[in-house]
Amino acid sequence: MLLAAALAIAAAWPTVVQASVSPTWLIKGQDLEPFGSGSDASVGLLAQAAEDGVALPAIQWRLCGVYNGVTYGLSDDTTCVPGDTLVTENFYSLRNAINAGYQGTIVYDIESWDFTPSAQSSAPVPWIRKSVQFAKAHGVSIIVSPGGNLGGDTAAFSIATQYGATYIALQSQGKSTLSAFEAFVHSSAQFIGAERVKYDTSTDIIVGLATNVPAVHSLSLLNSEFNYAWSQGVQSFWLNANNWLSENECTAADGGPGCPQLGVQFLVNAIPPPVVTPYSVKVVYVCGGYPGHQRVAWRFTLSGGQNEPPAMSKAIVNEVSLVGSSAHNRWVYDGEITMTSGQTVRIVPAKGYRFGIDYNTAGTPRPKPYMSGNALAQAVLPSHRITCA
Repeated sequence: MLLAAALAIAAAWPTVVQASVSPTWLIKGQDLEPFGSGSDASVGLLAQAAEDGVALPAIQWRLCGVYNGVTYGLSDDTTCVPGDTLVTENFYSLRNAINAGYQGTIVYDIESWDFTPSAQSSAPVPWIRKSVQFAKAHGVSIIVSPGGNLGGDTAAFSIATQYGATYIALQSQGKSTLSAFEAFVHSSAQFIGAERVKYDTSTDIIVGLATNVPAVHSLSLLNSEFNYAWSQGVQSFWLNANNWLSENECTAADGGPGCPQLGVQFLVNAIPPPVVTPYSVKVVYVCGGYPGHQRVAWRFTLSGGQNEPPAMSKAIVNEVSLVGSSAHNRWVYDGEITMTSGQTVRIVPAKGYRFGIDYNTAGTPRPKPYMSGNALAQAVLPSHRITCA
């Protein structure tokens, strides 16, 4: 086998790059600011944090519905300031806002509700495709957020991933038990992860959380949901602290309508679990063949770290199964494949894990993020490019 010769051409790889250990947050402007009146009045998260004498973490996406004096989003009544993220519930509103000069990130909150035209919510696939294509064509990042009866619609997830939406927001905030939350997040993340591999896109996930739905979520439940999602490789979250049209069950101890005090307590203490020690990667390879085609043999070794490598028995390279072996803190894959010059070949392990060795024409190695269901989700495993003469 060519691999025997390859052992003399070992290419040591640097330590795995660590992903960010800080979560990113999406929160509606109307949940941050005071809203309502009388018995329905809420001080909002910002004023509650000030009253409590604490600082909220940075909010990556602060939603708004009014841009340049025009209302494009009906689910958030706040006015956009520079750096805010516009939310829309209608493809035509999204298109009109971008045509009016909106830039940055936009949310397409397509749900089975009055804010989304029934023509769009009853047949979401073409409308999601149009929204993603239009936003990307104009340099706008897009978060697709299917909700209501579309909350678990795999066709909606698939089309958003296929066309490269920046994020899919999982509307998991309505799950009232930890087991229901875990089941939904796990199945959705696994499906989207597989679609990412299938379509070779980088669509990521935002997980929805809530202080109330309208029943109050305890701080313990919020923390458990956050920690579970983080363990699945999720690093972005949408926190809802809403009064749900005055139907919330928040008490004065929670800060009143919207439970802002509960929300503040959660946000300032939402600290991810420690990041595992990085793994190191070594690749050995050799090229051989004839003009226009190359036979590439490799050994991919993942070692080090605090935890056992993921328990997997095979990987898929295009349609070729590779049998792997694992020992204590070591994970080895051997294989070879014939490819046409210029073709990119990536190792894609089972169960949605995604690391890679990219074989392509000349180029520098590049990190490629992946999502997984174990502690390795906190790292970014590098790709490796091999150029055969």
